[in-house]
Amino acid sequence: MSKFLKYYDPPAPASFTGHTSFKHTVKNKNKLNDWLLKQEPYTLHRPLRKKFVREKVISNGIDDLWQADQVDVSNISKENKEHKFLLTVIDVFSKFAWVKPLKNKTSESILQALTEIFKSRKPDKLQTDKGREFLNKPVQYYLKHTCV
Repeated sequence: MSKFLKYYDPPAPASFTGHTSFKHTVKNKNKLNDWLLKQEPYTLHRPLRKKFVREKVISNGIDDLWQADQVDVSNISKENKEHKFLLTVIDVFSKFAWVKPLKNKTSESILQALTEIFKSRKPDKLQTDKGREFLNKPVQYYLKHTCV
């Protein structure tokens, strides 16, 4: 156990490092894995490894292609004035992004957020997932009539 506590000792050579550097100090790999997963600094800043092929997204310029999605933040809504969702929109070419807080997933709240975003700029194409919030009739009607 004393070797594990060296993780929090700044003069120790393996302090606040990842699994690989720290395993040289502690020889039992299984105990080390279990202990590290319980430590908040390690689990918060551990790199997330994603190994899968991604499709290329091609954009011809600014405002050519935007992507939109809805983020569920209902678990922290009490700290965010009861906003349970975020509408995120990003211009694929310039990486310029907008985030609008939403209290619910209704088509009215999505439409209001999109119209606020479209006041400053408007895309040629808007790419979304197949969520109901984007596929409902009022949102589809609005997007058709704003030439998106």
